[in-house]
Amino acid sequence: MTQEILEMMDTRRANKNNPEIYKQLDKEVKDKYKLTKQKWLEKQCQDIERAHFLDPIEMYKRVKEVSTRNKKSQTPKVIV
Repeated sequence: MTQEILEMMDTRRANKNNPEIYKQLDKEVKDKYKLTKQKWLEKQCQDIERAHFLDPIEMYKRVKEVSTRNKKSQTPKVIV
């Protein structure tokens, strides 16, 4: 998430009452986010490929970071 995307989201939020402008801004925000995420993922893959030759343990750590999703605990909190 870049500062530019955050600013675009603020602009989109400000135009929530105007459906035509909102729809256009929404598409721009989503497209920009997808592009930024794709670039980030490509860079991560390049780093993993470099780590493969230099330090295999580091490579596995990076693969785990990229491929693992942060999961919230599924156990309910008990209130006494």
